[in-house]
Amino acid sequence: MRNRGFALLLVLWAMAILALLLGAYGLQARSAALAAETTLTRTQAHAAAEAGAMIAAAALQTPDTATRWVPDGRRYVVTFGGFVLHIRCTDASGLVDLNSASRDTLRGLFQAAGAPPANAAALARTIVRWRRTPLEIGMLAPSSDSEGHGPLVTLGGLRGILGISGALFRRVDPALTLWSGRPIPDLRFAPALVRGAIHSGAGQAMISQLAPLPSSIQGAQARSGDWGSGVVRIDVVAIRSSRRANRLQTTVRLVPGDAAALRYRVLDWGRD
Repeated sequence: MRNRGFALLLVLWAMAILALLLGAYGLQARSAALAAETTLTRTQAHAAAEAGAMIAAAALQTPDTATRWVPDGRRYVVTFGGFVLHIRCTDASGLVDLNSASRDTLRGLFQAAGAPPANAAALARTIVRWRRTPLEIGMLAPSSDSEGHGPLVTLGGLRGILGISGALFRRVDPALTLWSGRPIPDLRFAPALVRGAIHSGAGQAMISQLAPLPSSIQGAQARSGDWGSGVVRIDVVAIRSSRRANRLQTTVRLVPGDAAALRYRVLDWGRD
């Protein structure tokens, strides 16, 4: 009788262990399925965002002036592959160039983005010194973390500068470029934050100053009535089911040519 009870106990234990193993296997299979679905959704969203950038490049170059997109930061909404694409195109000449913007422009940008005036002024000074080369400062001058690093090569490099919080970077990021070469943005193509930066940082004398692009940066004119620099920052947010799925930011140079052909050169692609 004792042997039968012991055998029954072993069977119950074996069944319990088997049930735990099956449950763990089921949970693992479900987790793998969810991970695969998430990866698929992210891949689809990224592809849709890239398609949005190509759609924008085409819309900026269409010969039809009635439907041609305007690169001044306004939002366009299109659908593609089950995603809703929110697209903004901004001519680089209307943005704040981190490597050439004046101290007043930088100060105005940070102040317009919500930084206190004293902090905005300090950040502007830091960036101006940061982007200078050691030769400009003097090889024998005392070095520090905020001096002589040379021009920034990515917009994300701004986050490495002391005093730039993640929240402040996210607020100013849509207003930034590395491709205009201008000390002051061109208000004809400037989004609202940049307009606020000019008003906060420079006063009316600077607002009226619309200097031409440097010859080294001008490049080709866009097919937009021959206005603008032809260098355009394109921001795309791909959304499905009312949720943000993917963000892509790219910069392209539009190249004039046959109206039937889509022509552009990628300067910076795929930051999301």
